[in-house]
Amino acid sequence: MPALTIGFRILIAVAVPSAALLAAAGLVVSMAMETATRAERTEDGLKLVAAGGDLVHALQRERGLSAGFLGSRGDEAFRTRMEAARREADIAAAGFAERRQTYAEGAALPGVEAAADATLALLTELQARRAEISAEEVSREDAAAWYTSAIRNLIDLDAALDAGINNSSADGRLLSAYTALAEAKESAGLERAMGAIGFGSGIF
Repeated sequence: MPALTIGFRILIAVAVPSAALLAAAGLVVSMAMETATRAERTEDGLKLVAAGGDLVHALQRERGLSAGFLGSRGDEAFRTRMEAARREADIAAAGFAERRQTYAEGAALPGVEAAADATLALLTELQARRAEISAEEVSREDAAAWYTSAIRNLIDLDAALDAGINNSSADGRLLSAYTALAEAKESAGLERAMGAIGFGSGIF
């Protein structure tokens, strides 16, 4: 076996640690990119959840006033308030749809996308449902149930994002608390809807 020259030995001595350093650097860069992607995905998801929260609030208000309108047999005061709530819900729905599009362009979580798309699919029925309510062609129970299903999809979106991020992080803890609050708010919203029926009909 021929003896290695000094230059070749130096080359080997430098190349081996250099290769190890490059491999370590590549790993660090890969981890940093993964962390950045995860952070971006979380940030976009939180913005989507916030837009969903606005829509939840608007739909809860519209649900309650729609139930009151049906319970009152078409009272004009309820109709005026219901129509104002509908305009607010339309603004919130447009904001949610826009945020959903932005989320789809990033590193989206499948469960979050599915919940968002389920909500958007239901919202395509919104105008038809409203027409039925305005014409008093639907029962207050069925009307309330439809709104509740849309709201439930939005709360499921919160839970899907919560499951997809690191719950030990500040964002994860905040989202867990937000999801619990959304559940409590929906329970209160259902109580308000039933109260609106009572006030509208004059019977509890």
